[in-house]
Amino acid sequence: MSSTAGQKIIFVTDKGNIALEKIKSMNHPGSASLVQLDVTSDASITSAFSSISKEFGRLDVLINNAGICPEPGPDPWPTREEMQSIFDTNVFGPTLMTQAAIPLLKTSSDPRIINVTSSLGSISTRLNPDDIVAGANYPAYRMSKAGLNMLTAYTQTLGEVKGVKSVVSRSHIRIYPHRTSRSDSF
Repeated sequence: MSSTAGQKIIFVTDKGNIALEKIKSMNHPGSASLVQLDVTSDASITSAFSSISKEFGRLDVLINNAGICPEPGPDPWPTREEMQSIFDTNVFGPTLMTQAAIPLLKTSSDPRIINVTSSLGSISTRLNPDDIVAGANYPAYRMSKAGLNMLTAYTQTLGEVKGVKSVVSRSHIRIYPHRTSRSDSF
């Protein structure tokens, strides 16, 4: 994480005290503060952005990084409850976070929205039998990350905030440690 003197870093998280203390111990020249948030709660999202608005008056960067990926069960099809839980965090949360952040982002001279996704959300990756993660059986997670990819595209085409990007997480590579090639198409 890069920070310069005068910058303020806000950690919006459900388990932020440990992260905040770790970042503060790194002696970055800016300041860091904590706002508690549960992306599955509309009231929590509203409260978090109200706090940010009151304390800072603007937001330069929103990073939607919350996500859950439970281990798949023996059934190839997820239950409604599994889908609801995963989509609440991985799709609905970032959608509502983005909506809540846009008014504050519009006050920034260089606003950015970054959605952390996964190549597991790529339709072309799933359909390519030669891809390193084609056979990874995480159906609800894959569908949710495809939804997050569409949120990124939708937000970008609305044009309300310049600098909407999707960042692909490669942490899932551990699933197939013996393979080294992959594609990054979306």
